[in-house]
Amino acid sequence: MKRQSCDTEAVVPQGVAAEARTVGVCIVGAGPAGLAAARALRAHGVPYEHFERHDRVGGIWDVERPGGPMYDSAHFISSRTRSGFHHFPMPDDYPDYPSHRQVLTYVEDFAHSFGLLDAVSFGVEVQRITSSADGWLVETSPVDGSEPPTVRHYRAVICASGAQWFPRIPDSLDGFTGELIPGRDYRNPDPFIGTSTLVIGAGNSGCDIAVDIGRVANRCALSLRRGYWFIPKHISGVPSDTLDDGLEWIPRRLRRFLSELTLRLVVGDLRRFGLPKPDHRLLDSHPTVGTRILDSLAHGDVVARPDIRRVEGRTVEFVDGRREEFDRIIAATGYEPRVPYAKGLITSIDEDELYLGTFSRRHRNLFVLGLNESNSGGFMLFDEAASIVAQYVVSQDRDPSRAARFDERIAHHHPDLLGGLHLSSSPRHQGYVDSGAFVRAIRKTLGDMGWVGADQEPNRSTEGGGPVRERGDLRGEVIALTGATGGLGAHVALRAAARGATIIAIDVDLHRLEHLVRTLPAEDGQKHRAIVCADLADPVAVEQLAQELIALPKLDALVSNAGMAIGGEIDDRTDEDLNREIRVNLVAPLQLTRSVLPRLRASQRPRIVFTGSLGGVIAMGTDPIYAASKFGLRGAALSLHLALRREGIAVSIVQPSAIDTPMLEREAAIGAEPSQFITAPQTPDDVAGTVIRALISPRPETYPQRLDGLLARVAMLAPNMLPGLTRFADRLGRPGLERYRARMRQRGRQTAPDQVSGNPLTRQGQAGVNSG
Repeated sequence: MKRQSCDTEAVVPQGVAAEARTVGVCIVGAGPAGLAAARALRAHGVPYEHFERHDRVGGIWDVERPGGPMYDSAHFISSRTRSGFHHFPMPDDYPDYPSHRQVLTYVEDFAHSFGLLDAVSFGVEVQRITSSADGWLVETSPVDGSEPPTVRHYRAVICASGAQWFPRIPDSLDGFTGELIPGRDYRNPDPFIGTSTLVIGAGNSGCDIAVDIGRVANRCALSLRRGYWFIPKHISGVPSDTLDDGLEWIPRRLRRFLSELTLRLVVGDLRRFGLPKPDHRLLDSHPTVGTRILDSLAHGDVVARPDIRRVEGRTVEFVDGRREEFDRIIAATGYEPRVPYAKGLITSIDEDELYLGTFSRRHRNLFVLGLNESNSGGFMLFDEAASIVAQYVVSQDRDPSRAARFDERIAHHHPDLLGGLHLSSSPRHQGYVDSGAFVRAIRKTLGDMGWVGADQEPNRSTEGGGPVRERGDLRGEVIALTGATGGLGAHVALRAAARGATIIAIDVDLHRLEHLVRTLPAEDGQKHRAIVCADLADPVAVEQLAQELIALPKLDALVSNAGMAIGGEIDDRTDEDLNREIRVNLVAPLQLTRSVLPRLRASQRPRIVFTGSLGGVIAMGTDPIYAASKFGLRGAALSLHLALRREGIAVSIVQPSAIDTPMLEREAAIGAEPSQFITAPQTPDDVAGTVIRALISPRPETYPQRLDGLLARVAMLAPNMLPGLTRFADRLGRPGLERYRARMRQRGRQTAPDQVSGNPLTRQGQAGVNSG
């Protein structure tokens, strides 16, 4: 899809006043998504103007707002701890699932705390946006018609006006002669006392409405097209959406199986309530959260009916042949995700139209927030997307090359936003995202671009008098990083620089080093530096590197990330191979640590982080020399942790398993250990995040994947079981290895051993490149 750059000449309508000034960004809508955008722009110093057609913030959560979808009994369907903005949690005295009134109060408090209200022009409607030669023309007018329309020029527009304003009504209801009511227009059950009412749709709103009306109507029926999963809001006394906490290391397929089993035990057979069984796996369609409807069905207040075949007058015929008369029908059948003021510009919210559900692939600087539905709380997702929007806009001025790289991503990158879900065919799932997959895609983008996440941005609450240094802030710190240009090292450098650190990048390739340093974020005035080390296997070269680090005015952390592996059976290895691998992976990190300790002791928060390997904890049979070097590095790191903690120097080792890098592709091509592929290989950015966490909150040993940590503990507790466990792990991992090889073939990579160079496998090509 070709991306347009707003180069058409916009025409200002006759009778509309045009202002010559250009403002940075226009935000449309002051609901949660629009306010998240406003806070992100303020945090990054981007000027903006904000328009809201209503007289207060809150969007759909304001039950008094004309045309809004809120009703008196509505509550959050995600729990309080999963539903707030970053840096602004919901109050502790809120219930687990706050009411719409409490949510509105929370959103208003958020806007007040971050000084966002003064920038909002209330009672002003955006009529249309039109592309211009260098941005966008936005036509606005007062809702009360007190002034003529005005056109202003902006470099970018954020459409954050929400998705739940235009009800989707099935054509099959056209023949109904009773009162047909969109679910959006339902407020409370009072008008339905004594009526015969049919509610269509078993989503969260439809079930709430049926429960309300079932208590007061003569008869209330709920029509479902298909079976749904019903998730209780609490299981074992805790909010059900928190039960996965700490279990991310379990493969998703297994977690989903366990969740389905739990629901079958806790909720039971839905057919007992007259409902059909779910015709899909859990989360392959948006579930209904809450089981009040099951109580109403069990009490007889509501009766379940299947899909509708036809409607004649007031008679409804269902697909099972049953015919019943109703006074009223409430169509709780979802909403059309429209942006009426961007007609022709936003034609869909699918991934083909919107990158990350946010960035128009066809029109530069046209953004959308809050139109995509997900299976988790939305406010933090708004934060994540808004943060990237703000940093992209900033980069267009401060770092055009980085903005150009992001333009390429918008045009051509198609990340997985479903996380393995196979969504059922339903209009509701247009643009749907799995929240976990969405956050992973956002975080990978941030790491690749060298930007910070919404959870890392300065907390610019007006109560604190400006930016507050967060715990994860690395501003002012100097970090030396070996293996800086490798698959993992570059991501560590980008993430640390995005948090404000100055990076001393160390590697063997000057050209790649200089390119890395040029692309690192420097918005806090950092002066990143490249240092070439000829060969970490050479003690003289390591000592020369150490002297350069000692000469630095400041050094706060050393990340020893370089490593290598030659591979092969031990009787095929030469003395030179053996010595080289041990020197690069074990001796050089210790030599460098010893030499720079005096410089680190001068830091207020000195840290040392080693990049190890799961192969240095669980022995594998393919590379004993590599295992020896990494086992030794682990022992050295843990010993240094004990020895140096008395001086306040924190020492950590990060133990990744398989990382999706060219190194792993080479291993997979010539015969990798299948056990590395029990779970999908980690991305370099995921492991880089673990390295950053080791810098922020040092621990003696950290595993990027919890499953790896569990396997390591089992191996250490029962080393004699290792042969059996290895065979079992190989069987589990072989399908994953074949899937990975299939992906390599799709990417044009070689996978047959006879297609690969006969040279020894290296994890770096030259000593000094990143071990991952």
